[in-house]
Amino acid sequence: MSSKIYDEINLQIAKADISGKRILDIGCGSGLLGEALRKKGNYVIGVNISQEELAAAKVRLDQVICHDVTSNAEINLEQKVDVLLFSDILEHTPDPEFVLNKFLKYLNPEGVIIISIPNIACYNMRLRLLFGFFNYEDYGILDKTHLRFFTKSSFNRFLQNCGLEAVDYKVSPYFVRPLFKLLRSLKLKFSPSGSVSDFNQGVLNSPVFKIYAKYIFPLENILPQVYPSLFAYQFIVFCKFNKK
Repeated sequence: MSSKIYDEINLQIAKADISGKRILDIGCGSGLLGEALRKKGNYVIGVNISQEELAAAKVRLDQVICHDVTSNAEINLEQKVDVLLFSDILEHTPDPEFVLNKFLKYLNPEGVIIISIPNIACYNMRLRLLFGFFNYEDYGILDKTHLRFFTKSSFNRFLQNCGLEAVDYKVSPYFVRPLFKLLRSLKLKFSPSGSVSDFNQGVLNSPVFKIYAKYIFPLENILPQVYPSLFAYQFIVFCKFNKK
């Protein structure tokens, strides 16, 4: 495949109590997460550089903007937004602090910044390193397009350096999720005509995934809550400007 469409959804963000807000979704992928937030009565603007992903996002979101988030160029917004959303995008950039600070000017003073970042110190990564494995993959913590890696402590320092204060901290588990990854790889291996995007869409809309999201996800999320630095697959932080 020549390109990859990001067609996954962050359940911790999708379940957040956010409604009636203007949201700027930076690195919106194909718009699945933004669509979930839009259904809650939010106005969602997606930002992405991939024309292929924007074509899908255009029918899911209220507005899309083609833009390179790592550039010095600015975007044209009619008014500031209430929420800046960085869901699994900062780790794909060479300078996450620059990207985050660049978009803060578009946020209302009392607005919220939501950031999701993978945990390089997750238990599965520790086991891999213990046995000498550090192999990049198409998806996951070692996604071949990841340029920066964070632990819980380094992520907290990153937020402080950007002048942000965490008001809510959530995590994503990594126990059942590898099964979806396995199914996806098998689909691509045995179905040459199948695409990652079509398969992911099928999974997300399937009764099995809906059962997982409603019943299994909350249960497997218990252990990462107890020991996030070890068992969290992702850190999801809701933050505001630090006024101290």
